[in-house]
Amino acid sequence: MSGRYDVVGGEPTCSSRGLLRVGRENLREETSDPSVRRVLKSSGERALREVLRLAFFLPFQPGLVVVKSVHLSSLAPPCLSDSLTNRGTAFTAAERRRLHVEGRLPPRVESLEEQTARVVANVRAKADPLERYRYLSAVQSENEILFYRVVLDHLEEMLPIIYTPTVGRACLEWSRLYERPRGLYISEAQHAGRVADLLRHWPRRAAIIVVIDGGRILGLGDLGVNGMGIPIGKLALYTACAGVLPEVCLPIALDVGTDVDSVRSDATYLGDRRARLAGERYDAFLEEFITATQAVFPGAVVQFEDFNNTSAFSLLRRYRDRLCCFNDDIQGTGAMGLAGLYSAGRITGRPLNAQRILFVGAGEACLGIGDMAIAAMQQEGLSEAEARQRCLFIDPEARSSRAAPISSTRSAVSPRTVARPPVWSRRSTISGRQCSSAHVRQGASSHRPCSMPWRA
Repeated sequence: MSGRYDVVGGEPTCSSRGLLRVGRENLREETSDPSVRRVLKSSGERALREVLRLAFFLPFQPGLVVVKSVHLSSLAPPCLSDSLTNRGTAFTAAERRRLHVEGRLPPRVESLEEQTARVVANVRAKADPLERYRYLSAVQSENEILFYRVVLDHLEEMLPIIYTPTVGRACLEWSRLYERPRGLYISEAQHAGRVADLLRHWPRRAAIIVVIDGGRILGLGDLGVNGMGIPIGKLALYTACAGVLPEVCLPIALDVGTDVDSVRSDATYLGDRRARLAGERYDAFLEEFITATQAVFPGAVVQFEDFNNTSAFSLLRRYRDRLCCFNDDIQGTGAMGLAGLYSAGRITGRPLNAQRILFVGAGEACLGIGDMAIAAMQQEGLSEAEARQRCLFIDPEARSSRAAPISSTRSAVSPRTVARPPVWSRRSTISGRQCSSAHVRQGASSHRPCSMPWRA
């Protein structure tokens, strides 16, 4: 894809006209004006996008666009406005001169270590975890090099701030505390039929997309677009812990409404104030979204995050063979749960296919662990029916000692009393939820029981 743009640019007094050809991967300029050539060489395609979008509110698309006057000096230098390249006070004196940012930064040049020490001291000076979250979010939006250095150097201290449990509080307050854009918000009511166009507004190529529909944010329920903190936080973990480049990460919130009256009636709520979409319209919107992601970002990984039970399993079944996608609540938690079961088996000396597992809860996480355990038991020689009979699920709200095996349709079959489960797993994001005394007695009656509490 290529386009032609007639641009008058360069220095503030420049009135020359230059022709730009914008290709898929690079930008080539065709002009004899030295000032235009100098600006293009130092700024590149991203600066041109910003000129067209910010100064003139014109779309970046093929075709001829005439810009009558461009004063690049009125825009923030790309190296300062782009969080991926901004080094702030760590820019050397030579770099400041070359990038034309002298005077835009304090005189002293700091090392990355000095910058990191200042940020960590500021974080520790804030008593409220939510204020720490907001401060680190501001650092991330300004200087991602610094942000990830802080996180990497103080991983154990920073992870609970940038993700759970603090991100849950941030989501509850998201609309009230909203300060700056990050990621994409795509509304079914406003953008259906134009999803691909919105994805093209993203200035970089995305390789991994974490998407929510706000239906089940942690243990907090249906928060609508207030759940945007989840994909932002999850992608930050991927960069900090797995080395995924931040420039290829794209967090997306799909706005399909919310059924929670208190969210819709909140005067600060930034999403569509309507009931949650369901049925054919919901399916059609998700189909358009998935199709658009592969058209605009071919080969991008799509992670479904915090969808409610009704949608999560059906979406995974529908798309898992069409593109590289996964559901972290089902498959990610399932993999970690299975690893824990294998570790428990090595300690107790009993293979997985000899275990009976009681799950307190039957949401995506418990069912995901159950699916993984069933598949692993089958590899160890059990039939599918035999493996399912060894994975029992109980309703934590009922405070009952009766449970049911998981069925192939995920609907409970005849409940029966659980006898001596060697392993019981409790997965809950709701603070204060505990297993009943009946569950404890059942575990105590087993030889060397294993308890696996899970928290998001």
